[in-house]
Amino acid sequence: MDVSRTPARSSQRLLILSGWAALLGPLLVSLWGLGVGADWQDDEALLRGVALVPTGLSGITSTWLAQLFWMLPVGGGALRLAMVQAFGVGLIGLASFVLGVKLLTRHLGLQSLTPLLALCGSLLVTLGTQARLESTSAGGHALAAGLMLALWAATLREPQPATKERAGFALELNSSFALGALAGLTLLESPIGALTLLLGLAIAPAMRRQSPSRDDAVAFTLGLLTVVLVLTLGLVLAGHERLVGLADWLAPPWRGLAGLSLQPAALGAWFQELGPWALLLAAGGGVWAWMRPALRPWAVVTSTLLAVDLVFGPARSELGLGAAAPLRLAALASLTLLAMLAVQSLSLGVIRLRGPIAKLATVLPLLFLATLVLVNADDAGFAVERSERGAAERFTDEALAELAPNSVLLLSDARLTRRLWTARLLRGQRPDLLVVPMPWLERGGLTQRLLEGEPALVPMLREVLINGRPSEFSLSGLADQRPLAVEPESSWERRLLEHLTPYPFWSHFEAQTVGRSDRRRAALEQRTGLTRLRASLPASGAAGPPGATQVLLARRLAEQLRLLASLGDRETLPPLLAEFASLGVASDWGQSAERLATQKPKGALQLPTFPLDAVTY
Repeated sequence: MDVSRTPARSSQRLLILSGWAALLGPLLVSLWGLGVGADWQDDEALLRGVALVPTGLSGITSTWLAQLFWMLPVGGGALRLAMVQAFGVGLIGLASFVLGVKLLTRHLGLQSLTPLLALCGSLLVTLGTQARLESTSAGGHALAAGLMLALWAATLREPQPATKERAGFALELNSSFALGALAGLTLLESPIGALTLLLGLAIAPAMRRQSPSRDDAVAFTLGLLTVVLVLTLGLVLAGHERLVGLADWLAPPWRGLAGLSLQPAALGAWFQELGPWALLLAAGGGVWAWMRPALRPWAVVTSTLLAVDLVFGPARSELGLGAAAPLRLAALASLTLLAMLAVQSLSLGVIRLRGPIAKLATVLPLLFLATLVLVNADDAGFAVERSERGAAERFTDEALAELAPNSVLLLSDARLTRRLWTARLLRGQRPDLLVVPMPWLERGGLTQRLLEGEPALVPMLREVLINGRPSEFSLSGLADQRPLAVEPESSWERRLLEHLTPYPFWSHFEAQTVGRSDRRRAALEQRTGLTRLRASLPASGAAGPPGATQVLLARRLAEQLRLLASLGDRETLPPLLAEFASLGVASDWGQSAERLATQKPKGALQLPTFPLDAVTY
């Protein structure tokens, strides 16, 4: 196959077909893999997209799309909102393909292998594990990555011809305004990804001592501000109907940065996603891009994305990557672009050898990439199948069944709060419950709604707002009015802990102190629902790292152990320690607790803090 320029008609036909394949292939695969239920990582996006619960200045673009998809008469609410992610993966595929075509064309011109190489690079990202896992959940991480890549591709537009000078001027202003609007959509969806990309796009022309014209800069800024103000204020005004105001949407505005930390784990994720050969090709392509002046702007942008992900990108937890997911997807797309550049350069080198099978040998790298795409897609399918799909809803059913009618729940873990709110929003479960998210009590709109639901909360809320935590008097008074379940904090005094009855899913706060026999019966005998849930989960170590449900069960069991140990209920500890060991989560903590219990066989015991703490708001 020759790498010289092919006839215009055939090359354009192949280019169009490859572009459609890059868009529709990942889109259809993602739609096919959508789940009908909501999992732990879906809850935040579902609450934001349907109920407009504020989560800071991120995910606003996907929230507007979620409002549109919510009206589709297809499937359940979780399925409809997950379509946003599926279309985001399709956008990643199309934008990656366009970037690949532009990069390879800038290098050697439009050639017969260019569309196929760009298609392989696009599918390598969109059919990989990270993209598939994101596409099976609700939210906008894939959409944010697609917007980032689309913004990058839009900045590489060629100058448009104009018949008159004024017409060309208006065309450039319109293009700059549209580019600013696209940057605004990206910024509202993922501040981390947008700022990283804009940094790389700003460094590239600065290195060449180039700067945009004043008119282009003004048009770009107007487009960005218009989109940001219109979409943000629109959600704020809509949120007023749900007792959510401007302070709730903007507090805290830096929440989107919580996904980054100085825990570099990106290199291992790149290796696991693309494999050693693709990374080796990407390294060679990166060196070649820095050496060629025409490709140096590409090298600057890709290096910026990779550097930020390498330094700050966290490892994937049981709840996913969170706000760092768009940056990880964009970094993977950058690596595949560099790998495609290396393959194109290798193909050109093979042809220049002028051997008897030189032209045929140029197809071998393409076949290798196609094989790599299929292998990665198979691995991604296995990773999606072994995930805990449906475990969150089974947990919700069992946990809600344990609660008495009209119970009040004082929760500190954001996972539990969002899970219960999502269950009520999508499935109408337990509308009699009153969920009180303790870290959110300073927000006026939420406090007003809670007091309308239960006036007996006034003493407890007053003490939390003044002293930072409730007292024994306020909690006992509330427990006299309605059944009360709490998440005990490590700073609680012994007289508060003596009111707790440790059932498997919740710690019930009683108006009077509880005896040791009552605590033992609640901890060891009321475990039918927990046994059913454990039987439906994968066995310990049988399906990779523990899922979010197993981590949450381990945290709840550790909470019970710390409570019983601090109150001196030593005869209850051995069976619970054995059950904790069977979960396969934080085994070091369980072994440490067993050693402490052996060293001090009698009396109260202070166990260490559980390493997998609650997820903050």
